[in-house]
Amino acid sequence: MCCRCTSAPCASGQGAEHPDLVTTLNHTAGLLEKQGEYAKPLPLFERALRVREGALGPEHPHVASSLNDMSGLLENQGKSAKAMSLYVRALRIGEKALRPGSPGPGG
Repeated sequence: MCCRCTSAPCASGQGAEHPDLVTTLNHTAGLLEKQGEYAKPLPLFERALRVREGALGPEHPHVASSLNDMSGLLENQGKSAKAMSLYVRALRIGEKALRPGSPGPGG
């Protein structure tokens, strides 16, 4: 049985870096941000991004979603240059995924 179904460790051995944790990491980070805790969410968003990149590859559309999440936080922290670089990376991933003939949603 997988860790999603029981309290047993996941057979994949991924544990704390399992892709199924990304949603919880993002929701926790988003709630902290809404509460005005702007320093606490960044490590959670970074971890979610690292997990998605490791599981899906750096050009996957879900990675773009994680980049957007982190960009919004950085923008709220006044770190516009860093936020912009992540937004641009997310845009490039999205454009590539939506290009006709690509294996992503548009192809």
